[in-house]
Amino acid sequence: MEKLIKYFTSGFFFCLTISAIAVGQDFSASLNAAGGDADYDLTFGFSSDATDGYDDGIDSYAPPAPPPPAFDAALSWGGDRYYTQVLAGDGDLSEHAYDIALAYGSDNLITITWDNTGWSDMMSSCLLQDSFGGVMFNVNMLTDNSLELTNPAFNLLKLKVTPTDYVEPPSTPSCVLGDVYVSEGATSGDPEDYIEIYNSGSEECSLAGFQLDDEQPFADMIFGDVVLAPGAFWLGYEDADGSFDSGLGSDGDVVYFGDADGNVLSVTLEASVETVDEIQLSQSFDAGGTGCYTLPTPGETNADCFVFVYGCTDSTATNYNADANVDDGSCEYAGLVFDIVINEIFYNGNDEVGYPDSTHEFFELYNNDTSTVDLSGYSLTQGVDFTFPVGSSIASGEYIVLTVDTLMYAGNGYQVFQWTDGALSNGGEDIELTNLDGSVVDFVDYDDGGDWPGEPDGDGPSLELIDPALDNNVASSWQISSVLGGTPGAANSSVGGLFF
Repeated sequence: MEKLIKYFTSGFFFCLTISAIAVGQDFSASLNAAGGDADYDLTFGFSSDATDGYDDGIDSYAPPAPPPPAFDAALSWGGDRYYTQVLAGDGDLSEHAYDIALAYGSDNLITITWDNTGWSDMMSSCLLQDSFGGVMFNVNMLTDNSLELTNPAFNLLKLKVTPTDYVEPPSTPSCVLGDVYVSEGATSGDPEDYIEIYNSGSEECSLAGFQLDDEQPFADMIFGDVVLAPGAFWLGYEDADGSFDSGLGSDGDVVYFGDADGNVLSVTLEASVETVDEIQLSQSFDAGGTGCYTLPTPGETNADCFVFVYGCTDSTATNYNADANVDDGSCEYAGLVFDIVINEIFYNGNDEVGYPDSTHEFFELYNNDTSTVDLSGYSLTQGVDFTFPVGSSIASGEYIVLTVDTLMYAGNGYQVFQWTDGALSNGGEDIELTNLDGSVVDFVDYDDGGDWPGEPDGDGPSLELIDPALDNNVASSWQISSVLGGTPGAANSSVGGLFF
């Protein structure tokens, strides 16, 4: 609603109205002067494309005033009459003074109005004065917005404008959901999870009011005035400034993307996958939400769908596949379940029950062959380092213990060796036994998560092979011991089930 301000002085009463339009880094403002049955829009302002004279395509001359008693109004600048006179926006922020020439109709009434919304950003001062420079009246046009004149003696007004260096953002249309969409996501990103949004439209648009989350209803992120050019990307990393906070689950997640009107699109992220080159794949999507695994391209054009070749990626395995780029857990090793078998692993003890990790770590070898095996020169090179001395051997059905500290296990009727260096990782470890020629005799890549039992990681039991004839590189071949501290140098505590 407009505010009506009336001024009375020396027999006159007047009223003035003006509205503003931002033009790039400059501005223009229009006032409407009305009298009798006619009215005129008078426009003043500043533009970097204008001069202080007449500019074709910007300024508009006013014709000579009609003979009295006819209403007329025009801006006056440099001795010329204008309906529109925009001055040079050249960085001069000093006061600029226009004249407003008026002629009264037979009713001696002129009404002028202006809408000063936003004017205080564009101008530091805007005054409307009598021709004597404010002696009779001085209207602050930044706070008042209307004026009426009833005294024909006031036929020349002063319009004094002091511009600022105000820059109004261009008006950008809101993006259209579907033209903008989630084009890529990474649930195990480097450095963090990320989500990418792409503008497939042909015009620049704003994401203001759009929302992003991995659950409904939305509660994570609302976009500010983020402007995307055609073909441009928005890229957000988890917990970064101006981005989302909800982490994406590595086992899979759903990303919801909605506009300010409540329309929602979603994409489904599958579990993260790592290639043999230790690259965490991202997942890319089209506008319809159809996706595939791709090499990560955050903030760039998406890569082609990744072609998976599953197989054994360990070059030491007997079934190594040089073309495989994702390991499927199928690796097989010479002598894996025959000859010497890694049979029991105690990698994270429990101080409270008398098996501190620092002195009780061990793993056990079992001879599953029918004859004695000469261990001279056999080595452990992954996880821990150790080479069996010349003359070492293991009889058929015999157990040997390798440990961090022989004092904890010596004197119990079985062979005990202390490894030279290294330790068994609490979070999973490779243990590899090689013979004198360097061939792999046995290999285990144990873990404390996934399909592997978790209790051996600090709760007291050991990790023991259910049966020495099973593939000991498969998690399902293992169980937890029913005895705290395990059964070093002896048969495992149970067969065929979990008893702990």
